[in-house]
Amino acid sequence: MKNKILWVLIVASFYFSATVVLASFVLVCVAVYTHQPAWLVLAFLNLYVTPLVSYRVFHFFYPIKEGRQQMWPPDKDNPSTWVVGHKIQLVYEAMPWLEHILVMVPGLYAFWLRRWGSKVGGDTFFTPQVEITDRGLVEIGDHSFFGHRVFMSSHLVIQRGERYILFVRRIKIGERCFVGAMSNFGPGTEIEDGSFVPLSSYTLMNDKKPRSLIK
Repeated sequence: MKNKILWVLIVASFYFSATVVLASFVLVCVAVYTHQPAWLVLAFLNLYVTPLVSYRVFHFFYPIKEGRQQMWPPDKDNPSTWVVGHKIQLVYEAMPWLEHILVMVPGLYAFWLRRWGSKVGGDTFFTPQVEITDRGLVEIGDHSFFGHRVFMSSHLVIQRGERYILFVRRIKIGERCFVGAMSNFGPGTEIEDGSFVPLSSYTLMNDKKPRSLIK
């Protein structure tokens, strides 16, 4: 029964982000028609609160599993909970400015990530175009710095014959780390405390030593 409900949620999740945006659009129209600014505030808050609350409720009943999962063809006996979590967050991939503006307030982006389930230490610094695709699957220590356009993805899809295999594992960045601009981190990345990650560095899966494209 639980798997049957999950399959329904997987299908519904493909329409989730579009529905959230449409709801905000309707609220904006109501605000214009009624000349009530409160509806505009509600439209703006909807873009943040609805995905976040939906993700946490879903994660409570269907925790996002780390490890190896079959993406395609779909595993009927063991469907991926990650798919629903990913689709819920899709609104921020389509409209990244929603998170970019959070960075302008010190500590707000770290607070935002914690609400999704990540562990983020104090006095962390993010530049406006840092992108974290799996907001509940990162751990960041105190006093770490992230440069322009740093990208972190706690998932990776590879091909095995006619199958597509998904790997999900949280990313861990230690304390007092400096992460150079345009660096990319894959699932299972672990950066030691006090590390200096050069400009345009990258990791793939389960890496502990980033490699830089700049020689």
